[in-house]
Amino acid sequence: MSEENRHIKQGAGFAASVMSGGTFRAEWLHQRARKVVPFPVSGNFGARLVRRVLEASKSSGFDHVLAGPILPDIQASPFITISTNSTCDIWHSPWPDEDTLIALPDFSGVLLTAAGYALMAGDEKFIRKTVPEGVAQAVVNFRRFTKRTSINVPAELILWDESPASHREFGKPYSTPAHSAAGEQLELMRSLSAGAITPAMFATLWLAARRTSLERGERVGEKLSRIFNIVFYALDDYPIDPSLREEGDVSDAELLACVVEALQAADSLE
Repeated sequence: MSEENRHIKQGAGFAASVMSGGTFRAEWLHQRARKVVPFPVSGNFGARLVRRVLEASKSSGFDHVLAGPILPDIQASPFITISTNSTCDIWHSPWPDEDTLIALPDFSGVLLTAAGYALMAGDEKFIRKTVPEGVAQAVVNFRRFTKRTSINVPAELILWDESPASHREFGKPYSTPAHSAAGEQLELMRSLSAGAITPAMFATLWLAARRTSLERGERVGEKLSRIFNIVFYALDDYPIDPSLREEGDVSDAELLACVVEALQAADSLE
C-alpha cells in the first residue's frame, strides 16, 4: 500500500471513529479533554479556517492534512491528502453538498458543514492555535451569526457559553475603560495611527492585549467587536517578521490604512 493510500484509508477510519450524526463523538472529545468551537462559514471564512488548520498541522511537524466528505457510509468516504504548504487563499470543497472533515494526522481538525457553519475540534493546544480570537469570543460571534440567519444549528452550539455574563459590555470607545485590555487595544490603534509605534510593534502588542481581553472575559459590544475583528483579520495575514513576508501578505502601509479606517469607524459609534 502506498503512503498516500495509507493516509486516505487512515482518514476514512478516523472519520468513522470520531464522527456521529454530523458532529464529533462525545467519547472522542472526552479522551483528551477536547473542545468543539463553532464558527459561521460565510464569504471566504471557510478558507481562513482551513488555513488555520494547515498552519497548526505544519507547526506540529506534519506535512499534510486529511480531507474528505462525511458520507452515510463513512468508511467509503473518498479522503485525500492536502500539503501543509498549500496557500488555500480560497477554499472550494470537492464535495460542496456534503459535510467535509479536514483533520491533522493526530485527529484534531475542522468540520465544514454544508449547512453553513463549521466545528473546530481538538485539544487545548490545537484550539489555541486555531482559535486565536479565543473560545469565548468565537462563541459570541457564532451566536450573533445564528440570530441573523435561518440555518439549522444544533441547539447545544447556541446554548454553550464560556464567557462570564457578569462582565460589563464595552460598546463604544468612550465607555471602554482605559485600564481594560479592550481599552489598550484602542489606545494602540491610536498610537499606530499617530505614528508613535511601528506596525510590527503594534501587531505584537495589540494581539497580546486581545488575548488578555479574551482571557479576562471582557465583553465587547457587537459593533466594536466587528471593528476589532477587521484589525485582527488584517493581522492574521501580516507576518511580523519581515523576512517571512510573501506576495499577497498585508504590508505595513496596508495595516496602517486598515487601523486608521477601523479607528475612525470606532470613534463614530453612537
